[in-house]
Amino acid sequence: MDPLTLFLILVLTVLTVLLTVVGIQVFFLVKEARVTLKKYNLILVKTDKIVSHVSNSIDELSETVSGLRSGLKLVEAFAHWVQKNQPSHGSLPE
Repeated sequence: MDPLTLFLILVLTVLTVLLTVVGIQVFFLVKEARVTLKKYNLILVKTDKIVSHVSNSIDELSETVSGLRSGLKLVEAFAHWVQKNQPSHGSLPE
């Protein structure tokens, strides 16, 4: 055989082996990236649930504080009404 033909066969064989190894490595890299992205997705889903729960809790707390303020205003209005309708201390009852 011609030495040029042997050299080309050798080069093609080496390139084929190298490209096969690189292809296998790329496959494993993509597979690992897929697993990592799944884990990140789970973390994001859990974070979203936690943020939603905290947000709902803050909304409920805000509603509770608003209700307490309304109740306090009602008590203040009632106390003011009671003070307004009490007889004065200086006058004698009839």
